[in-house]
Amino acid sequence: MRNPKTFLVTWIAVGVLCTGTLHAQVPGFVQVNLVSDIPGLATIPDPQLVNPWGVSHSTTSPFWTSNQGTNSATLYTVTDRTTVSKVPINGNGIVNIPTFGTGPAQPAR
Repeated sequence: MRNPKTFLVTWIAVGVLCTGTLHAQVPGFVQVNLVSDIPGLATIPDPQLVNPWGVSHSTTSPFWTSNQGTNSATLYTVTDRTTVSKVPINGNGIVNIPTFGTGPAQPAR
């Protein structure tokens, strides 16, 4: 080591900077659980939302979730930052996904 004091001061500075970033928060950020299959955890309880592994949407479409655990897909519309509602489709609000000879559809591995 050429200059142990420089090395020590550098590591102290890095430590102070890292400690400061652990407590950083984004002002105005609030987490809101919108949909869950666990009762009481979110704005909308949905027992069909079991093992959701895919979410898709476009600029004009509601959000589609693929629920692997129930072989279904559900549509949700979000009208502002925290207001979500289930889109009524097929009378029951879900689209059933057919199973294959080997069982239910699953995400690619």
